Formats: sequence, structure tokens, C-alpha cells
Amino acid sequence: MPRTGTTSPTRRRPRVAPAITAVLAAVIGLVFFVPLWWTVVNSFRPGSETFRYLDPLQWQTFVTLTPTIENYRALLDSDLARAVGNSLLVSLVTVPSVS
Repeated sequence: MPRTGTTSPTRRRPRVAPAITAVLAAVIGLVFFVPLWWTVVNSFRPGSETFRYLDPLQWQTFVTLTPTIENYRALLDSDLARAVGNSLLVSLVTVPSVS
């Protein structure tokens, strides 16, 4: 029989899907962010400490206690500018010839 004249309160289902989506997005974000953070932190560590705190993982794995810019000095003292220039030259020569 069809209902006429009586309205029952509609039950709302709990909205679980947005919460699951948010948690999943946070986990995926961490999967991408943690290696980038580890790389940046390690760029400020002395070379002897790079892999020191990996087994087992510790909070020092993601925070350096002895920051140094020595790695960046070594990078600037190297032939980085020449290597970048060579890469740019090869790109500029090969890309227009492909199109």
C-alpha cells in the first residue's frame, strides 16, 4: 500500500566516504612528502651521517642535529655550471630538430 499523508523522518547515513578519502589523501601525500623531506634534510648533513639513522628509523632520520652547508659549497665548487650549460645546449639543439 502506498503511504499517503504520513511522512516518516528520513534516516541519514553517516558520511564515511569523505573521511576515508581524506585519510587516503593524507597517506598518499605523506608517501610523496617524506622522501623529499629526507632528501632536503640530508643535504644539510655531513656525509658521514647520511645513512646513520636509517636502521631503525628514528626521529633523527628526519631532523638533522648538525646542519652544515658544506655539501652546497662542494656543489658550487664543482663543474655544475658547465654540466648545466651542456645540458641546456643539447636540449636547445635537439628539441627544435624533433618538432
